[in-house]
Amino acid sequence: MAKAEEATSSGVDLTILLRADKGALTLEYRKPGHRLEDDPSVQCAVGDRITLPAGTVVNLEFVSADVVYSFEVPGYVEQVDLVPGLINYRQIETPAKDGEAGGALRVHPDGLKNAVAVRFTKEQRVFDARMLCTD
Repeated sequence: MAKAEEATSSGVDLTILLRADKGALTLEYRKPGHRLEDDPSVQCAVGDRITLPAGTVVNLEFVSADVVYSFEVPGYVEQVDLVPGLINYRQIETPAKDGEAGGALRVHPDGLKNAVAVRFTKEQRVFDARMLCTD
C-alpha cells in the first residue's frame, strides 16, 4: 500500500479551510468528524505563517472570497487555485519531525505574491487552538 493510501486509510487528524480574501488568508481549523453546523472550529488570520501538527494527516480545503488566487507549498501542496464559490481539496501527510517549508499565495491575474511559511511542530496537539493560531 502506498504511503498516501496508508495515511488515508488511517484517518484524518485535522481539516483546515483556507479562505483567501483581499490578498490575505484566514484559516478555519475543524475537528475531524464534526459537521459545519455543530463544529467548534477555530478561526484565525494567518500573517505569514501556518502552523500544523507534525506527523498527522491534514485535509485542506481552499476557497476565495473575492478573486482567483493560487496557493502552493513545494513538496507538500501542489499549486491549487482558490476560486470564488468553488472549494478545492487536498490531503497531506505532515512530516514526523519539527520543521518549516516555504509557500506562496499568489493573486491572479496581476501575480502579486505573498510568502507564507508552514511550520510543523511535534509539540502541537492535533487540535490546540492556542498553538495553531499563534505566529
